[in-house]
Amino acid sequence: AAYFLAAWVPLVAFGTFRAAQISLGVPVESWLDYGYPIVLAFAAVVMALSLADRMLTFRRERDTAKEHAERDGLTGVLNRKAIEYRLDWAILERRREHIPLSLVFIDLDFFKQINDRHGHTLGDHCLRAVTRVISEEFQYGDQLGPMGGEEFVLVLTGMDGQVAARIAERVRGKIERHCAVVDDIAVGVTASLGVAECTAQDTVASLIKRADEAMYRAKRAGGNRVRLDEALDAALVESAPAH
Repeated sequence: AAYFLAAWVPLVAFGTFRAAQISLGVPVESWLDYGYPIVLAFAAVVMALSLADRMLTFRRERDTAKEHAERDGLTGVLNRKAIEYRLDWAILERRREHIPLSLVFIDLDFFKQINDRHGHTLGDHCLRAVTRVISEEFQYGDQLGPMGGEEFVLVLTGMDGQVAARIAERVRGKIERHCAVVDDIAVGVTASLGVAECTAQDTVASLIKRADEAMYRAKRAGGNRVRLDEALDAALVESAPAH
């Protein structure tokens, strides 16, 4: 409204004054002949600025709405639909550009016991603490998203399985160290992680499934550890130098 007033009030005032002079037969001074186009140009500039301002506002509102739609309400990381979309896009990029791609499946150990013993509020705080610790490992948190209550996947674009395994071990250690105490309560949060490297035949579902199976191998081994997908594990063993 302010933009419209700024544009139209001078124009209407100037036009009314000029029309009154003509109607009364008063000679029109030369400055009015030059002033009227100037006022028209001023109105056009103000209207263009107003449209640009509204378009910028709409764009910000759209981006905010999109971000809210893609984010998990509890932890602030990407929700499941968004992380699967990012993973699908990363798989397409891997096929087209031959860029390495790995996936880390993360599951918190004995998380149900934390909820049962300390309540779901503390459990939610533990999830936030874990996602914060994981996100701090990277420059931004758009690679991380939930698969379930206490399950997350970490998409590592441009990283092969060997590098992903090292990152997974680093993440595991950070969770163990920094999430042992949450809200001044000793909860001892740890995680089991499974790592799988994307192949040419992988889909979103198959890659998640292989990383999930590797994670369950870590669970069966006692938890708080990293296990590799069987195919990746065999490949690393073959590539290891002989002693």
